[in-house]
Amino acid sequence: MEDTSQTQAQTQRAELVATAITLLESEGHQALTPERLASQADLPLDTVTEFFQTSSDLQMALTAEGYRRFAASMAAEMASAPNTARAKLLAAGQGYAKFAAGSPRLFRQIFSAEANERINGEVLEAMGEAYDILSSIALPYGVKDTGGRRIAEMRIWALMHGYASLVVGKNALFADTSDLEALLAGILPEFDSV
Repeated sequence: MEDTSQTQAQTQRAELVATAITLLESEGHQALTPERLASQADLPLDTVTEFFQTSSDLQMALTAEGYRRFAASMAAEMASAPNTARAKLLAAGQGYAKFAAGSPRLFRQIFSAEANERINGEVLEAMGEAYDILSSIALPYGVKDTGGRRIAEMRIWALMHGYASLVVGKNALFADTSDLEALLAGILPEFDSV
């Protein structure tokens, strides 16, 4: 049986990360001070600084949670899609764009150069969850891609990321899901045949 104090600590940390994400999305990084986080989470300042001794610690926790939410968004869309390579690829792309549109600052955070300079085990694990989804949807295309699976993964990820970035930038030209399908068909010539 898990220690109650350990469970309470995990719950408090998760609440602090969720509160930090809410602040990040509503007010930006400047709102992520220990004092503000403690106030918003209704926890003592000591609790915040116990979990996040530096701003880098908090940023890594946000990045890890961001990757988990990103992976969950893709997985949720894929779960309701027909079981074909094309449908799963489109669904993952839609999940990618939905995550970006729903959490634009967190989306930018997880893909920022600064976040990728400060990677710990928690971030690597969460990043791996998202990468595993990408890898699984790229597999059918990697078989046909002359560059192999890795090139197929990069092509798909670059396309999805670019599309999601346009959505976050509120580019009206790319607001319709059918645009993603057309882009995939143009960049992945084998898209319709897998």
